[in-house]
Order: sequence, then C-alpha cells, then structure tokens
Amino acid sequence: MPEDTYDEILEFAYALAEDAGKLILEGSAKRWRAHQEYEVKKNPVDLVTETDQAVEDFIKAAIVAKYPSHKFIGEESSEGKAKPVLTDEYTWIVDPIDLHPRKVRRAQRHHLP
Repeated sequence: MPEDTYDEILEFAYALAEDAGKLILEGSAKRWRAHQEYEVKKNPVDLVTETDQAVEDFIKAAIVAKYPSHKFIGEESSEGKAKPVLTDEYTWIVDPIDLHPRKVRRAQRHHLP
C-alpha cells in the first residue's frame, strides 16, 4: 500500500481520537453532574459506562464509513463473542476508555447537584 495511504489513515485516526476525546470529556462531566449507571461485565472490577459504549460505537461507525473494508475489534462490541481472527487485513483494535472502578464509583459518590 502506498505511503500516502498510511499517512491518510494516520491523519484520520488522529482526528477520530480528538473527536472521541470530546465525547469522553462530555461523558465524564455528565457523570460528575448526575448519577450515571454502569454495567458490571465479567466481575465487579470490570465496568462499562454508557460513555464507553457510546464512544466505541462512534469510533466504529466512523471507521466503517471511511474504510468499509477494514476490520474492527472493540472491547465492548466483541465481548462474549468468539475470539476474533487476526488477518493481514487492516484491523482497528479499540478500547476507548480503560476505566478503573474507583474512578467510576468516586464520580458517583461525589456527583454535583
């Protein structure tokens, strides 16, 4: 694949990360303002917030729209499914928010009115 294509993909990834970062900040602010539910995945230490799911969905939709032939592995969307097979195809591996349980619970205990 030509080098300019790699540069194009890299620029797209940077722009996508910036847009996703804005969504993450908005979700974080929302958690501080009001109680927001989270799900427990495999165990009580493995948490998922609405923001985590929404940001992964946003990233996946953007990648599919721009690069429909690229593969996508997301932490939330791949959960509980068969282990993905890696090939030589372009594959995006995404975990937008790596949450630590204390941060999520602290935000819920200290939410603002």
